[in-house]
Amino acid sequence: MEKIIPLYKCNYTLNKALLDSLCLISYKCGKLASINFTYPKAKLEAEETYYLLLLANKKISKSNLRALERGEKVNNPIEGNSIYALLSHINNFDATTNNGKKHFEDTYFVNKIPYRTNKKIDDFEFELPPASKINPLLNKLYKFFEKNEGISSNLIFAALSIFEIISIAPYKKDNIVLGYFYSRYFLKESCNILKHIPLAKYLYKSKENMNLALLKSVSEGDCVHFFLYFCDLINNCLDELAKSGSKNPSSLSPKVLKMIEKMEKGKFYSSSELLELMNLKSRLGLHKNYIKPALEANLLLMSNPLSPTDRTQRYARKQK
Repeated sequence: MEKIIPLYKCNYTLNKALLDSLCLISYKCGKLASINFTYPKAKLEAEETYYLLLLANKKISKSNLRALERGEKVNNPIEGNSIYALLSHINNFDATTNNGKKHFEDTYFVNKIPYRTNKKIDDFEFELPPASKINPLLNKLYKFFEKNEGISSNLIFAALSIFEIISIAPYKKDNIVLGYFYSRYFLKESCNILKHIPLAKYLYKSKENMNLALLKSVSEGDCVHFFLYFCDLINNCLDELAKSGSKNPSSLSPKVLKMIEKMEKGKFYSSSELLELMNLKSRLGLHKNYIKPALEANLLLMSNPLSPTDRTQRYARKQK
């Protein structure tokens, strides 16, 4: 009987299907970039916090999500504060050295860091390396990134990051969350459009496909199957971006800037209050000509970013 190779010992190869998928991602990114599309930042951070917590088997209420979006702290779950802080400063995260992992640990884990000491963790059926090999394997990964910078695609690095962090499993739990931030770093480095994709949402919704990709990778000793899964996921993210994203205007009209200037800092306004503030009568005109452009330019916060059409939606001037 042929011996099964552990995930962390898998090779990776390139094949035509993977190259085709990478080309499709590049095409979609180029198309979105040419028309200046992006995913609303406030909505993205709220959604990603929600789904990252689900990936970590934790839940957060919509009211607590709104509190995070307003810059407030929440008590349940406490990790919501940590994830939102990491997402808000995603540009400071570095996955190419151990500094990124340390930054994650200092921010995410509220109490003691749950380092893995055994070869088994809950809800993970694959063989893991001994705890003594975790740091050497991570250092080997960083050296691989350094050696192949400018040679391999950052999209490959993004896929490899999640695969390796899951396979090495430095913690007893929540390894997927660390893998997410490593992957997010390389997506950001790949192109500006990929900074805005709802990655956590699709990781959570495709957990079954992820497990199948891991099973196929371990059975054949080649993580190209996981790479294909990841590229399909990115393509699906880009399709949502095209449908749900917002076109960034090259310049804002004076009336939008006037509304922002009139709004008091830290105060949330209903649509009725904004109509009165701007001396307008048409609610439709307010949303089309004022609120929508301001949201697209990331100048407004929503009280409920997960439900943009909420009848009780309120808006606040975004603090710079």
